[in-house]
Amino acid sequence: MNEGPFIVGPDVRIWGTIGTNKDVHVLGFVEGSVNGHEVYVSPTAMVTGDIIATHVVVQGQVLGNIFADLLVLEASADVRGEIYHRELDLREGAKFEGKSRRHDKPKTLAATLSVYENAVVDDQT
Repeated sequence: MNEGPFIVGPDVRIWGTIGTNKDVHVLGFVEGSVNGHEVYVSPTAMVTGDIIATHVVVQGQVLGNIFADLLVLEASADVRGEIYHRELDLREGAKFEGKSRRHDKPKTLAATLSVYENAVVDDQT
């Protein structure tokens, strides 16, 4: 059985929640929350919703809140929303407009602060 990541291809548009224990690679468009173990948002991708994961790397655009133990905003990132993190790596050139909050268990905050009512929180840390 293949245990690779859940991939939202570059030509795919999803409206709704993605919830999995796997890694999620967003190459296309998602309107809704994205919940996974590790979430990668490619330079060509857009997520308009909350992201909840242990490790998040953003190279594309996110319009929503991010809840992650480790959050990396690469140089091509454009994030507008609030970010809750244990550790933040903000690379030179990254665009971020919003509030940044450090928290020991940021994923636990998602249940009360997520914009999306159906946000799934699976905090096994």
